[in-house]
Amino acid sequence: YLKIIISTLPAILTGFFIYNNIIVFLRNVELIAYSCILFGIILYLVDRNSKFKKNWDTLSFKEAIIIGIFQCFAFIPGASRAGVTITASRLLGFSRESSAIYSFILSIPIIFSSSVLVSIEYYSQATSTLELSKIIVPALVSFFTALLSIKFMILLVKKTSYNFFVIYRILLGIVLLTWIYI
Repeated sequence: YLKIIISTLPAILTGFFIYNNIIVFLRNVELIAYSCILFGIILYLVDRNSKFKKNWDTLSFKEAIIIGIFQCFAFIPGASRAGVTITASRLLGFSRESSAIYSFILSIPIIFSSSVLVSIEYYSQATSTLELSKIIVPALVSFFTALLSIKFMILLVKKTSYNFFVIYRILLGIVLLTWIYI
């Protein structure tokens, strides 16, 4: 659990200090498109050249910090949090399966923290009248959908590579750029 906290702290601190001040101003379709393409290419190159197959159970504190620092890149609009943590894990020599598992474990505190932050912002406004049930049901549906997606992704990367996700990100970036410029 300590390594998960270590990997999560850089992103939580980064999000707390820069999200409202910097990141929201960078959010535009063009940056998202280029980020999709760039981070897709980086994942492809790192995944293709990763020779080691370490298990995430052997993760050191130094590796946990490195993955946590990489996770901060996910604040760039268009960068994928899972993508950057998987890229970092593969760069450090972890197997595809272990990289995916650790990435999804890391998503739990990040998603929880961002949900708390958004909820605080929302409820601090005097006009907030949303019922709790209208939050809980979609949250539960999202949670179980995410679990199924995680299971599918882990099964997929066990048998293949991350090429499917690389192609998806590059195509998404191209579609967005085409939409902008045509």
